[in-house]
Amino acid sequence: MPEATADRRGNEMRPIRIQKAEKNKKRGNRGGIYLLAFLFPVLIFTLGFALKGVYPFGENSALVVDGVHQYTAFYRELSEQLGKGAGWTWSAHAMGYNFYGLFCYYLCSPFSFLVLLFMKFMYVNEAVTAVILIKAGLCSVSMAWYSGKKYPGKDCMAVSVGCMYALSNFLMGYYSNVMWLDCIMLLPVLAYLIEQLVHTGKWRGYCLVLGYGILTSYYMGFMLCTFAALYYVVQMIILEKEKRPEKIPHSLLKFAGASIGGAGLAGITLIPGIVAVSRTPAAAEAGTGLQGVYGDIWKQLGALMEDSMSFVKSGEQGDVNLYCGCAVLLFAGIYFLNKEIRRTEKIMLGAMALLYFAGFHITALNLLFHGMHKPVGIPNRFAFILIFLLLKISCDAWGKLEKESGKRILAGFILAEIFCTVVGLKSPSYRRSDRGIFSSGVDGQFSLWKTSVTSVGTCGNQEDRISGPGRNDTCGNRNPWCFQYHRQRNCQP
Repeated sequence: MPEATADRRGNEMRPIRIQKAEKNKKRGNRGGIYLLAFLFPVLIFTLGFALKGVYPFGENSALVVDGVHQYTAFYRELSEQLGKGAGWTWSAHAMGYNFYGLFCYYLCSPFSFLVLLFMKFMYVNEAVTAVILIKAGLCSVSMAWYSGKKYPGKDCMAVSVGCMYALSNFLMGYYSNVMWLDCIMLLPVLAYLIEQLVHTGKWRGYCLVLGYGILTSYYMGFMLCTFAALYYVVQMIILEKEKRPEKIPHSLLKFAGASIGGAGLAGITLIPGIVAVSRTPAAAEAGTGLQGVYGDIWKQLGALMEDSMSFVKSGEQGDVNLYCGCAVLLFAGIYFLNKEIRRTEKIMLGAMALLYFAGFHITALNLLFHGMHKPVGIPNRFAFILIFLLLKISCDAWGKLEKESGKRILAGFILAEIFCTVVGLKSPSYRRSDRGIFSSGVDGQFSLWKTSVTSVGTCGNQEDRISGPGRNDTCGNRNPWCFQYHRQRNCQP
């Protein structure tokens, strides 16, 4: 007879072997879900690269802008400096410079050493591209993990929101900034650990993840810190008083201590990185120009629509890569009408999402979210945080959809349709105003494929691919942009 266990009342429970088998089955199912969440965005990215003739499918390179001009040279320099042993903190190139400061700002991710490993048997461009694909897949896994933790058993939802996160316009446009991807990948994990800190008092995981984020990129790590502070306050307000595991002052001290501890873990690179950046010409403009607004607010709202194309580089500070699937608009309408979700939670999450959206438009908020440094050529670098918030709202609406009445779902649908109609009438860039959210919502998942294939920008030929940074694009001009811009410049991508 298999050994059995009993509960406190003495009732016989299922045999231990059966319990273990069920646990192993659940683990296997989760592993399969995470594998799907990883493979879908990687395959879609690869398909986009293949259609645009990226090596080995052609002679183009997937890297653009900073990916070409900076990272490829930095990784080659890192490989050379590591070969020198103890003297690798200083470089003799360009009449000499502090390589350690550069390393702390650009190359401190553990994935940098994976790039060096790939460089043993492939060109540096392809090594960086391979790591970008891996990081994109892990971004999807991270969001799927968050969804699975919040709503266990909803595997389809986990894979869907994971792919929507990894295939958002933000990643499509800015994937060449490979040093940012670690923090984008960590954001859902950080959010879950903040929730755990508030609900259970556990702080160690939050401290370690925040420290890793700051370590890999203190610039994006700053954005994680501002998010953590705001999200912690939101969660504290949402949590009912009788469910709090500890008093508010104790929880605040624990959060502050864990945050300082996380920054301290990254101190070995945080301080040199800050010092190195503070000596750049851009640092002199930090904190200036706080008045005014950026862009057209209706155009920024139009960035949520299906026909919003991602961009690699823009001179308009108000432009934003925000699209992450039409489903978020449908679920947002359902979310705010769902009776199962407390009104306080709706107000606080909605207010936080609205604050980050206001950051695209209000200059002072924009500079604050960018660490008081005005971005040049790559605007609204914190948009991935709003994308996460929209997907979290979608998770909460989708996860509690079964308990919602048909009338409220229909009302949420109509609310989303009204929103899209108003934006369509007001936004100058939303030319297909005759298409409401119904037609867009039906093919919402398919639009992820279309957007991913048509938004991946590639430039450069095989000779330039080998020579690395400073190369010319296929038009003979420097500073290669996304292939969308080639159409405007009357040349062939």
